[in-house]
Amino acid sequence: MRSAKESREGADSVLQIGKSPDLDPVLVEILYSIRLPLFPTLDIGVHSESSSDLAHDLMSANLDVALITQPESNAKLTMTKLAETPMHIVLPREHLLASKNVIKLTDLRDERWIIYQQRTHPLLYERIMRRMHEESIHPKRIDRILYRMRQSIFSLRTVGLPSSQRRMRSS
Repeated sequence: MRSAKESREGADSVLQIGKSPDLDPVLVEILYSIRLPLFPTLDIGVHSESSSDLAHDLMSANLDVALITQPESNAKLTMTKLAETPMHIVLPREHLLASKNVIKLTDLRDERWIIYQQRTHPLLYERIMRRMHEESIHPKRIDRILYRMRQSIFSLRTVGLPSSQRRMRSS
C-alpha cells in the first residue's frame, strides 16, 4: 500500500523515520536536509509517537529507523546512542535556586514540577518517581505533560518573570 502511494507522489523509496515527541528539532531538520546522490528520489517520512509505540512500530516493520528518547532495552532492536542531553529546570530569574550553577534533585523538594506523562516516557518517568520516593521528595505540585512545552519559558516571561535555565546534577 505504501509503495503505490509513494510511486504516485514521485518517490521511488520512502525512508520511514519515527521520533520521540521531545526530540531536538535540529535533528529532525538535519534528517530533512539529507540528500543522497546515489538515491536521488529517496523521500523521508517522519512520524512522532511515544517511545514504546516507536519500538513497536520498528518491530512490526512500520518504521525503518526511530530516534527514541530513553528507549527500553529490547534484544530484537539494535540501539546506538546518538546524543545525551542533560535534564534542565526552568525557574523565574529571582527564584532562590536560580543563582546556583548546579541544582540537585533534593533542592527541588518543595517546588512545583512539570514532567512528562508516564505514557510519553515510561522509563524516564519511573526513574524520576523512584528517585523521589527513595529520597522522600514530595514536590508542592506535579503537572504531567504529554509533549515538550516550548512556550513554557515564553510563558514565564510574558507574565513578567524572566526565566533562568539551570542544569540539574544527578546526586
